[in-house]
Amino acid sequence: MKFTLSWLKDHLDTTASVDDIAAKLTAIGLEVESLQDPGKSLSALIVGPEEWGWPNNFRSPYDTFMGGNTDRNNHVGDNHVWPWKM
Repeated sequence: MKFTLSWLKDHLDTTASVDDIAAKLTAIGLEVESLQDPGKSLSALIVGPEEWGWPNNFRSPYDTFMGGNTDRNNHVGDNHVWPWKM
Protein backbone atom coordinates (compact mmCIF):
# COMPACT_ATOMS: atom_id res chain seq x y z
CA MET A 1 0.00 0.00 0.00
CA LYS A 2 1.32 3.42 -0.90
CA PHE A 3 0.44 6.55 1.02
CA THR A 4 1.84 10.04 1.45
CA LEU A 5 3.37 11.46 4.59
CA SER A 6 0.72 14.19 4.67
CA TRP A 7 -2.05 11.54 4.59
CA LEU A 8 -0.37 9.65 7.42
CA LYS A 9 0.02 12.82 9.50
CA ASP A 10 -3.68 13.60 8.97
CA HIS A 11 -4.51 10.32 10.70
CA LEU A 12 -1.60 10.19 13.15
CA ASP A 13 -0.84 13.00 15.57
CA THR A 14 2.97 13.13 15.33
CA THR A 15 5.89 15.37 14.56
CA ALA A 16 8.27 12.44 13.98
CA SER A 17 10.50 12.35 10.92
CA VAL A 18 9.90 10.04 7.98
CA ASP A 19 12.75 7.78 9.05
CA ASP A 20 11.40 7.50 12.61
CA ILE A 21 7.92 6.62 11.31
CA ALA A 22 9.37 3.99 8.96
CA ALA A 23 11.37 2.47 11.85
CA LYS A 24 8.27 2.32 14.07
CA LEU A 25 6.17 0.73 11.30
CA THR A 26 8.89 -1.89 10.80
CA ALA A 27 9.13 -2.45 14.57
CA ILE A 28 5.41 -3.29 14.80
CA GLY A 29 5.71 -5.78 11.96
CA LEU A 30 4.74 -3.79 8.88
CA GLU A 31 7.04 -3.93 5.89
CA VAL A 32 8.32 -0.61 4.58
CA GLU A 33 9.55 -1.43 1.09
CA SER A 34 10.80 2.03 0.15
CA LEU A 35 10.62 5.72 0.94
CA GLN A 36 10.35 8.15 -1.95
CA ASP A 37 10.62 11.92 -2.01
CA PRO A 38 9.12 13.15 -5.30
CA GLY A 39 10.10 16.72 -4.41
CA LYS A 40 13.77 15.92 -4.97
CA SER A 41 13.18 15.54 -8.70
CA LEU A 42 11.71 19.07 -8.81
CA SER A 43 14.74 20.79 -7.28
CA ALA A 44 15.91 22.14 -10.66
CA LEU A 45 12.47 23.32 -11.78
CA ILE A 46 12.53 26.87 -13.15
CA VAL A 47 9.28 28.80 -13.16
CA GLY A 48 8.83 31.95 -15.20
CA PRO A 49 6.40 33.85 -17.36
CA GLU A 50 4.66 31.70 -19.94
CA GLU A 51 4.24 34.57 -22.36
CA TRP A 52 6.06 34.76 -25.65
CA GLY A 53 6.73 38.03 -27.39
CA TRP A 54 6.96 41.65 -26.38
CA PRO A 55 3.23 42.55 -26.78
CA ASN A 56 2.21 40.05 -24.10
CA ASN A 57 4.16 42.08 -21.54
CA PHE A 58 1.39 44.70 -21.73
CA ARG A 59 -1.58 42.41 -21.12
CA SER A 60 -2.48 40.25 -18.18
CA PRO A 61 -2.90 36.50 -18.69
CA TYR A 62 -6.65 37.02 -18.16
CA ASP A 63 -6.87 39.59 -20.97
CA THR A 64 -4.76 37.41 -23.24
CA PHE A 65 -6.99 34.39 -22.62
CA MET A 66 -10.32 36.24 -22.77
CA GLY A 67 -9.36 38.43 -25.72
CA GLY A 68 -9.96 41.92 -24.40
CA ASN A 69 -8.62 44.59 -22.08
CA THR A 70 -10.98 44.05 -19.14
CA ASP A 71 -8.22 43.51 -16.61
CA ARG A 72 -6.14 46.39 -17.95
CA ASN A 73 -9.15 48.75 -17.93
CA ASN A 74 -9.88 47.80 -14.30
CA HIS A 75 -6.41 49.04 -13.37
CA VAL A 76 -6.58 52.54 -14.82
CA GLY A 77 -3.41 54.42 -14.03
CA ASP A 78 -1.34 51.25 -13.91
CA ASN A 79 0.70 51.61 -17.07
CA HIS A 80 2.46 48.33 -16.60
CA VAL A 81 1.45 44.70 -16.24
CA TRP A 82 4.32 43.47 -14.09
CA PRO A 83 2.25 43.23 -10.88
CA TRP A 84 0.05 40.77 -12.76
CA LYS A 85 3.07 38.72 -13.75
CA MET A 86 4.52 38.43 -10.28
